[in-house]
Amino acid sequence: MNDHGTMTVELCGANETRHVCEYATPDLRRRLAVLPAGTEVLLSMSRIGVRANVWRAVAAVETPAAETGGAGPGERMAQRL
Repeated sequence: MNDHGTMTVELCGANETRHVCEYATPDLRRRLAVLPAGTEVLLSMSRIGVRANVWRAVAAVETPAAETGGAGPGERMAQRL
């Protein structure tokens, strides 16, 4: 996470990156901020706006990232921070 609270995450196995700029709760923001770069987590996100690649983190589960699925908005996928 940078000084402005934004993170760039990589969708594992999807060759896609997303920019997380909002967080559902202050606690979720704090939990993600302390994770080291390269950590894999299951992260639920929702798109902010229509045109930009900007996302809101809705929930995170710090488990092994064996569960990867589709890359649609709102779906849970393994993310690399």
